[in-house]
Amino acid sequence: MAMLMQYFFFVLLLALALEIPSCESVKQHNMLLNVPLNSTKLGPTMSVSITNKEPGSITVHCSSRDNDLQLQTLAPGAVYGFQFHMNFWGTTLFSCEFQYQNQHAGFPVWKGPGLDGDFMCKQCAWVVEPIGIYGGQEGQTATMFQQWN
Repeated sequence: MAMLMQYFFFVLLLALALEIPSCESVKQHNMLLNVPLNSTKLGPTMSVSITNKEPGSITVHCSSRDNDLQLQTLAPGAVYGFQFHMNFWGTTLFSCEFQYQNQHAGFPVWKGPGLDGDFMCKQCAWVVEPIGIYGGQEGQTATMFQQWN
């Protein structure tokens, strides 16, 4: 029993010393302000950006199991985003609910490789357009992901 307690204590100290990355280090920002990321966490920085190309304002509510990023209102042309480090097991999952007037859509916007063996994208860029929502890896051509309901 004493050996088990020593092992548990060692693992706990190791985890604290290494500061194992978790999705609790989320940083939200308005991408138009170009707020820099000041993070000391280990591992690569992941990000999600959402651009509103609707003629009116949209609302977006994103969350993970550990983080509720609250309801955001994006004016036409506005960009909202957040950056984070995925958790140690690679099972981080962020989902967003989108609403424009009476149209609604909701789905995962970022998921780690621990969920299905591959990244959805590391730097995910989403664009909300009048016919639906496009997405993909930042810097690549976005594809239609979901039409408005």
